[in-house]
Amino acid sequence: GVYTRTRVPVDGGSVLVVALDLRYHKSPYTNVDGDFLGEAQWVWLEETLKTVKEDAVVLVSSLQLLDERYGLGERWGRFPA
Repeated sequence: GVYTRTRVPVDGGSVLVVALDLRYHKSPYTNVDGDFLGEAQWVWLEETLKTVKEDAVVLVSSLQLLDERYGLGERWGRFPA
């Protein structure tokens, strides 16, 4: 997959921008225990977040994170695990 992180300097500090790849390892929606990231990206994300030294983190996701209004469609809530 294609995922990355980059440090962006801002006045008085820095921001870590983390961009996720939600397509390459996406499980089929018929797999109720599936996920979007795949094992390698989950490990990378966990290590990235554990070692943050920047003042803020911006997580870039191509899917809705908090919208639970619809039962179907592209959103993180489709894979509750």
